[in-house]
Amino acid sequence: MDKKLIEDAYRKLKGSVYLDKTLPFLRMRIAEYEENEIDKKLSALYLAIQDENRWKNLQSQILSSIDVLTFPKKIRNKNEINDTELNGAIVISNVNGEDIEIEKYNNFIDMSVEGHILGMLWILKIGYKMDQDLGNASNTCCYGNRLNDNLIFNDKGTTASPSLFKPYFEQYESWRNKGLNLAREKSGEKSLIITMLDLTRYYYNIEITEKSYKDMTTKYCQDMKEKDINDRLNKFVYNVCVTYSNKCGCTSSNMLPIGFHPSNIIANYYLKDIDSAMQKVPEKLYYGRYVDDMFLLTEIEDEDSNAFRQEVMNNGNSHVVDYMVNKLEKADILVKNGNEEFSLKGYKKLKFQKQKFRFFYIDKDGYDLIIDRIYEDICKNTSEFNYVPEDVIEEFNTNILDIERDDSVNKLRAINKATIDKYAISKTLGKNILMSKFTDEKEVEKFVKSLEQVLDYKETLNNYTLWENILNYYVINNHMKGIVHLSKTVLEAIEHMDEDTNKIEEYQYLQRQSIKRVEDSLRYYYFACLTRSTAVFGGKPMEDKLRKISENFLNALKNKQEDVSYDFDSIKKYRDLYRKSRMINKKILPISVGNYMEEIQPNLSTEDKFGKFSLNQYLENGLKNPYIKNNKKYTPYIITPFEILYGELIRQIRNGSRRLHSDRECLEILYSKYAENFGTIKWEGLKKYISELCYKNGHSIIRVESDYEEEINIAVANVKMKDDDIEDILKQKTRNVSDRCKEIGRILNEAIRCHADILVFPEAYIPLEYLEILQRKVAKHNMVVIGGIEHIRHEQLVYNITTTILPIKVKNTSYAVPFFHEKQYFSPGELEGLEKEECEPVKGQEHSLFQWKGINFVTYCCYELTSMKLRQTFQGKADIVFGVEWNRDIHYFGNIIHALSREMYCYCVQSNMSKYGDSRIVQPTSEVCSNIIRVKGGDNAAVLVGKVNIEKLRKNRVERNKEEKFKPLPAGWYELDKWD
Repeated sequence: MDKKLIEDAYRKLKGSVYLDKTLPFLRMRIAEYEENEIDKKLSALYLAIQDENRWKNLQSQILSSIDVLTFPKKIRNKNEINDTELNGAIVISNVNGEDIEIEKYNNFIDMSVEGHILGMLWILKIGYKMDQDLGNASNTCCYGNRLNDNLIFNDKGTTASPSLFKPYFEQYESWRNKGLNLAREKSGEKSLIITMLDLTRYYYNIEITEKSYKDMTTKYCQDMKEKDINDRLNKFVYNVCVTYSNKCGCTSSNMLPIGFHPSNIIANYYLKDIDSAMQKVPEKLYYGRYVDDMFLLTEIEDEDSNAFRQEVMNNGNSHVVDYMVNKLEKADILVKNGNEEFSLKGYKKLKFQKQKFRFFYIDKDGYDLIIDRIYEDICKNTSEFNYVPEDVIEEFNTNILDIERDDSVNKLRAINKATIDKYAISKTLGKNILMSKFTDEKEVEKFVKSLEQVLDYKETLNNYTLWENILNYYVINNHMKGIVHLSKTVLEAIEHMDEDTNKIEEYQYLQRQSIKRVEDSLRYYYFACLTRSTAVFGGKPMEDKLRKISENFLNALKNKQEDVSYDFDSIKKYRDLYRKSRMINKKILPISVGNYMEEIQPNLSTEDKFGKFSLNQYLENGLKNPYIKNNKKYTPYIITPFEILYGELIRQIRNGSRRLHSDRECLEILYSKYAENFGTIKWEGLKKYISELCYKNGHSIIRVESDYEEEINIAVANVKMKDDDIEDILKQKTRNVSDRCKEIGRILNEAIRCHADILVFPEAYIPLEYLEILQRKVAKHNMVVIGGIEHIRHEQLVYNITTTILPIKVKNTSYAVPFFHEKQYFSPGELEGLEKEECEPVKGQEHSLFQWKGINFVTYCCYELTSMKLRQTFQGKADIVFGVEWNRDIHYFGNIIHALSREMYCYCVQSNMSKYGDSRIVQPTSEVCSNIIRVKGGDNAAVLVGKVNIEKLRKNRVERNKEEKFKPLPAGWYELDKWD
């Protein structure tokens, strides 16, 4: 076995837990593991696997490190118990009691990092083969916790990427939507039944015996060259399950530890026989399983449909239940244990509660809206993530409440219960974190107040997996009071928590001394969240607050035994370790992690200068003090093309560059830095997806690998800005761009709804930091965004930059690649304004022609269009010319655009500020239909979408099509180089 496989296993472990909100304690362990000589530790691990004696010692140490953590799964207020004295009366209140009680519990494994690395190694050598036998995307019925495709190549090496499992939300949507879409397709043609089955406490009730484990895994360990190593790893994974189960009081069989990555593979494989049986259920149309959730779609034969409907009408819905239960019993899937309980055939402990069965009967002759309504209701939240927030702050609204009724929605007395929706809190919090950089202090205070009103003791513990995100929000917005408040609330909520009353029956094992108490597990969890969130930014005020929080921890632990240190020195230590290990959350940084690590040393002396760390502070600060450069080897994420080129732009501006990198130079930087993701200096693979061709006079052609499309939808933004916006930037005044961000959000979302292929904004409109949000949608929706970035002033230099953000797909991963062009010719009025403020314009150089979806297009920034030589650079090659403008001389520029369409024989797209107008799409046809769209004015931001046909344009270049209204080619056209 190559030592590199252990290094890859370690990086995949880091990548797997990097953003996993359920495992912050493992992230903290990993940060600590890298404190000293990580390569030596991995080398020692590699040697131990090869040697029997070393292996025994290592395994013994790892198994002795195993702890069982306990967390709340369901919480209620104590006063809810007392409500039984109301004798049926119902009270709806927005006040809860302070005392809370845990009803249901969850357990996670806590173990040394070496144990988790060996678990990853087991996946890379054995587990992946088990996963492959569960089928691939086209023929599987098992969707949850699936490994990435092409994880292992040639049964030997593995990809150097840290990515291991497929994104859960994509798999979950696929599992659910395949069944629902098929039901929608078949409804009206066939009578259908959707059956949903949910196993009770699946991981806890799996029975892993030595025999069953060998039956599952032995055949995947038969590589004779490395059989000893495979056997050791395979036995080790089993021993982890045994040790963990023993601590939980299980002796006859073993449960699967949650938080141990091999458990995901074993949990899927364990029900392989049930999956096979489900596939053979008579009249089955679709079956899919997401870990322990089963979705079965069956049809009722036409000749039986009327009789079935009549039975339902006569005997009620119990007929549906009896029919499906009987069908599943006959298929050897369900076994009835009692009136209200069933188990899987051959798996006595894997049980279903009858009251949790869900059946959806859709008769072919009944109204067919029900399946559409179910689909819309389930999928409506998913669709929200296609769009960006249209407000810089989103307050909690009525959607945060789940209302339970027993009668008409119009009747107030029909309301039985109002509860807080955990998903709504998470969603709203995520949106506000995304838009935090564009909010002001008043807006932050407003949201914080509503958040703290919602998070009483019960909801604070009920939403413990959101603690880190809440802290992230406070840290980004420099809201120190919030950090202290949440810390105090968490510790007080734990003190008001009764965790012992319900440790009965199935939870009796939690009374064992070998299992961590809930209060200890939650404090440990919060400490991991606190130290990671606050690692990103600093300053003396932050340090003072953390000292106060440390005192609160220590006060809460008086007279209690605790093996974790929560003093200030420990807080300081772990904050530093998160930085060094690159386990800080890059999503809340205003710059790339590369810039952060290489140019900022967040020690006490520099933290004093930052406080709320923003992009402007980074650009204005003269500090260039490398923190750590040489720890990229185990970076737990892929550094994306956007992060690379955006980081380079910021670096150049900060360094006062008078010449930005050309597009050709940007591609070379991209190739080199993207290759670092895979531990190499130069990876040529990216050239397959995006490449550069030389063109005349130093210009470039940037080609993106993509399918050709004849027609393209172009969205043109119609927006406005204040005349003094540029002046304020040059005067370096503090500005509020929140309204503009709302506009961009609305325009972007409308372009997505209209399935735009290209979205064009005017000159100097997009705030630089908003590019990070734009690029996400470029990648997700395969849409090009072109637009002018707000003027950037750094010292005396001023940058007027136009960006073209291109989507590319590298294998199965979508990225956005930004190119930045500095304006080559500034207008006289613009130069006059710069001279007035004693500023110097940074002037650009050559342009590039972009090839995407088989289309050739080029972008010019406003006054550049007045250069005859420049605008004709790509004559004979460009299909579309884009002009981004902030221009009041619309008559002059309108004539240029109209003439340019004929001269270049292409479509011309102009996006100008709405105040001046003339934003339009022009084609080289007769005057009557030359403007595909044209707009001016309006107080509200809007977007117009027009369709252009590239194929028709090209045909008319080659041979005049009399059926079309295209004008003749300009004189001398055929003397140009032939279009290719």
